[in-house]
Amino acid sequence: MSILKHFNRTFMLLTGFVLALQHECCGRGLAIYLSTPITPPAGMEWVRAPAMIFLSLACMVAFRIVWRYSYMFAASAGAAVVMIYSMLFYLTGSFATRHSIAPGLGSPYPPMVGLSWSEVGGEFIFWNGIGIVMLMTLLLLSGSICARVKPTTFAAPLLIFYTALITFAMPWITNVFYRLDSLIIVIGVILALILKRSRPVFLVAVGLALFLPEFFAMMFIYSLFFFPVFEFAKLPFDRPKRLEAACILLICVCAYSLTLLPYISEGALAHGRGGDHFDKECENRLKAYAGFLKAYARANAGFTPNAQTMEELIEQLKPFSSGKFPSATYSHDVKFCPSSVPFEREPSRYSWDASCANRPVAELDHFPVTCTYENCRRCGDHLLLDDLQSDK
Repeated sequence: MSILKHFNRTFMLLTGFVLALQHECCGRGLAIYLSTPITPPAGMEWVRAPAMIFLSLACMVAFRIVWRYSYMFAASAGAAVVMIYSMLFYLTGSFATRHSIAPGLGSPYPPMVGLSWSEVGGEFIFWNGIGIVMLMTLLLLSGSICARVKPTTFAAPLLIFYTALITFAMPWITNVFYRLDSLIIVIGVILALILKRSRPVFLVAVGLALFLPEFFAMMFIYSLFFFPVFEFAKLPFDRPKRLEAACILLICVCAYSLTLLPYISEGALAHGRGGDHFDKECENRLKAYAGFLKAYARANAGFTPNAQTMEELIEQLKPFSSGKFPSATYSHDVKFCPSSVPFEREPSRYSWDASCANRPVAELDHFPVTCTYENCRRCGDHLLLDDLQSDK
């Protein structure tokens, strides 16, 4: 089977996978990005450089022991494979979450140390599993291609350097193409006709142009510049032996897993930010407390509950809250600020001012329930007090 057909099949699988993820995304009010070697949380950006170097060394070892390449070629090829993997992996993860808020890959944001394995462990393993598969596939593909080409001492590093350079320059190249606006789809279709010679791949390309034009443009621009590499290697593609594939899998899994240790040790399996809806959850919860306190006061001659702790307050307000308090993302415990749960190891608690216990609501000079989370965005104390003391 020719290399071009393998590339076409790989492209179809990748684009189909991205479209499937795009369809399954759902908004949660909280943007969650999983921590991977190329997408670290804010404050842990230092992990990216050593992780890329370590993965490049692992690929170099694979090129050396599996295909017996020279150290010079193995080092240059290993770095090129990791660069290509980084671009494709991030591209897949970021476009999978582009039009909605769902777990995927994104820029460094504050680590969500409050989300444990039970909450984001599945997504963490899923996305890093995709990263391992991509790295292993690129390693096997490039190693097998170069084995058939049998490059010379000078031609191979030059070819690998060209590939790495184009991969590194892709953000600037695509930025120029994005300025063309409406011409993106036209250019992409022309590239599809030139580079893709099979009908199924062309149909996938048309669908990708309609639903994800930016991803479409990125892939085909990359194909345009990367195509000389495949033109250089027109020989039939040899499937790797089982022992070679097992060796590549072991190297990739071991090396990739070691790069995840900083995230696991710090509990930063995910990172992200709160959307507009999420930022208002603390405000909505405090407004709910104001409503429940007002209902309690109407039933008790205008007095507040005689509670000394937050737990006692919640117990006395339960009959006036229809049996439930407003839920929050990843936190159904009403004692905690929902905005602090993902980002703090110990979520910030709400505080009840015991000096306001068993007092007339009309005599209060401040709202008795306060949020202790410094980074929380909520309405002012006077607005909550006005809501509590209003007769409407």
